[in-house]
Amino acid sequence: MAQWRILVVDDEPMNLEIIGDVLDDPSYIVSKAANGEIAWQAMLAAESVPQLLVLDRMMPVLDGIELLKRIKADQRFADIPVIMQSAASSSSDIAEGVAAGAWYYLPKPYAPNDLLVIVRAALEEVAEREAANQVMRNRRSVLDLLDVAEFEFHTLKQAADLALTLGGLCPDPASAALGLSELLVNAVEHGNLGIGYAEKSEMRRNEVWEQEVE
Repeated sequence: MAQWRILVVDDEPMNLEIIGDVLDDPSYIVSKAANGEIAWQAMLAAESVPQLLVLDRMMPVLDGIELLKRIKADQRFADIPVIMQSAASSSSDIAEGVAAGAWYYLPKPYAPNDLLVIVRAALEEVAEREAANQVMRNRRSVLDLLDVAEFEFHTLKQAADLALTLGGLCPDPASAALGLSELLVNAVEHGNLGIGYAEKSEMRRNEVWEQEVE
């Protein structure tokens, strides 16, 4: 059975214990840190980095916002989803947490099941991203053998598959695949079909854009 590595960061021992109990599941390997600096040093020293963080916002030494900024600024950790939990739950507090890179901002107090649902959703996204990265790595090993290639696509799905394949050749596969997909679809909707911005917006509102492009 696959196990997920989760790091819980909170300066309150009781909170660490409670969250640990909530995440008491054979599929989770839970480690704990009493503040942001301890968590950061643990991440730097770890052979296997955590796949998810549950992070308190207000802590001594290094608070949650500052740790989150460090994580998102480091390419090794930037893709790790961070669930920030805090009693600071005003709209400006939440906006600051999301702007710093929080995957989800969970105001305290919350029901234990709320945390479980959010954790599962975040890990599902991680699993999907890792599967996509594996596909791109496999495709890249074949595409590295290419000298010259020419591709044709006729559907939106083919455009997405082609963008994913070619994105795997780039240093940042996910961003490259997204950009290539936009270019391929724009070539059809603007180049072949001559659809302008206003017309596209109207089609989107009427939910007929995809049908028209296909």
